[in-house]
Amino acid sequence: IKGYWFNSYNRRFIAPYRETYNNVDVFVTLCTDYRNKLKKILHCSGKKIEIISNSEERPSQVNLNKKKQIIYSGRLSFFDKRVDRLLAIWEKCQDSLKDWELIIIGEGEERTNLENLAKKMNLQRLVFAGYISNMEPYYQNASIICLTSNFEGWPLCLTEALSYGVIPISFNCSEGVKTILASEDKPIGILIPPNNLNLFAKELINLANNKNKMEEMRQNIIHRSNLYTSDIIGDKWFTLFNRLQK
Repeated sequence: IKGYWFNSYNRRFIAPYRETYNNVDVFVTLCTDYRNKLKKILHCSGKKIEIISNSEERPSQVNLNKKKQIIYSGRLSFFDKRVDRLLAIWEKCQDSLKDWELIIIGEGEERTNLENLAKKMNLQRLVFAGYISNMEPYYQNASIICLTSNFEGWPLCLTEALSYGVIPISFNCSEGVKTILASEDKPIGILIPPNNLNLFAKELINLANNKNKMEEMRQNIIHRSNLYTSDIIGDKWFTLFNRLQK
């Protein structure tokens, strides 16, 4: 059923994507895997597809003296974000992480349901912070960010987290998430197979209890965030525009 639903969802967008591709000089995607996916569904050579990810402004300073805080940042919606999964994961973790707290940042139609669920599950050290216009204090203090979505495009909360040294744990729910967190040499984040709540909880506990691993990963992700600076991404756009003008 799930496979049928996603195939139907994809079919809705094939025609608009094909029409757009046929009428533009360049089609820009966020990562290589999205380029390959477009080539496959449009049955095209991909010669017009360029890869330019979203940029992320780095903070002038990064606080490395993090608190024992785990955060979620995003919309509170059931269809895509599935924050209820994070509450279930926290239920599995809270007894092993007694000096840690979970902060849910964001608003949405699911907030009341999530707050009621948290009470029913008797979750401890859990804060619903609501909408926050200035996320910097939270990124500066948090150690870990969690993402439990059904699907994502290019989640900016992850690249924001990287720039502040906040370690991401996420379900491997899209090519964008995989591109941001995957690495062949140095660990950038932790990717969990979709819907595996038990493994997510296990990895979260292991990470939170391993100070040396967190410090190593924090340096790796701060370095990785250099890939998304406005200077680097801006140069890619200028190069593309100059080529098109010629």
